[in-house]
Amino acid sequence: MNTEEDPLRKCDKCKITKPKSLFYKYKYCKRCHLKNYIKQHILMARIANHLNLSIDEINNIMENKIDINDSTRNLIGEHERYDEVIMYFTGHNMRDGTIITDNVIENFLDENVVSF
Repeated sequence: MNTEEDPLRKCDKCKITKPKSLFYKYKYCKRCHLKNYIKQHILMARIANHLNLSIDEINNIMENKIDINDSTRNLIGEHERYDEVIMYFTGHNMRDGTIITDNVIENFLDENVVSF
């Protein structure tokens, strides 16, 4: 691999210098991006389970869209349950209470995904 054709870049998350082709967008390498995606999906599933909603309903609540025919939204487009959902997103009780840790995600990626 020629470094002139593929310059190196340092990941903001793992602080490892890797070829630019191994980066998702700008800040994170593909591995860190995938780990973050898995964590976000687990958090969404936990919030949906806690609030007895589907993940699609959570995504709908998080969208700000102004629709005068939608009685569940206020004038600025927020869903009536937006504050409740965002409280769980920012609350540490949902984020810390999981058995799926960084090590579990690392092991999963090492076993099942082609190395980045």
